[in-house]
Amino acid sequence: MDHKPKVIRDTREKNGWMFSKTESINGTLIQTMKTGDYTLEGYEHILCIERKRSVTEIATNLTTKRFENEMQRMQAFKHKYVVIEDTMDNFTTFPKNADLPPNVKKSIKVNGIFLLRKLFELQIKYGFTPLFVGKHGKMVVLSIFKRIMELESPHGETEEAIQPGPDNRDSRVPAPRLGRRYTIKD
Repeated sequence: MDHKPKVIRDTREKNGWMFSKTESINGTLIQTMKTGDYTLEGYEHILCIERKRSVTEIATNLTTKRFENEMQRMQAFKHKYVVIEDTMDNFTTFPKNADLPPNVKKSIKVNGIFLLRKLFELQIKYGFTPLFVGKHGKMVVLSIFKRIMELESPHGETEEAIQPGPDNRDSRVPAPRLGRRYTIKD
């Protein structure tokens, strides 16, 4: 890749990630984004990542019209993710494992099963991918960035534009070679 893109982080992202210069990323640029918290320079029209730092944050957001409006705007992006920096176990047992004072937990009217149903309803309706990443959010997002750069051209040319060969395979991918060590059994 001749041009290494910068990660774009929204100005409203509190305690956001800073991406250092690497072989594939040219650092972090902080600017106002209309939708999401992170994207890549040159890929802003196809990639949107919304970050939630805990189950408590996503639980609070799932029941608001503001969050649904954000997911609706994300629908326009080809690649859209909600990265949740917590575990599915903490999500489904909410508020039991939430980092909240006991008196606050007692006053919460929703549980993890309701939250899971609401998350899946929004996922199906707006087409985003929720990722429960625990403490590995930054690493997962960096991996997403690398995969997007491998699969998408910032100029709109995508892998989908490549026509399959006569055997219905991508002509750039060599067919598997079968030898004595590899046999196909019915």
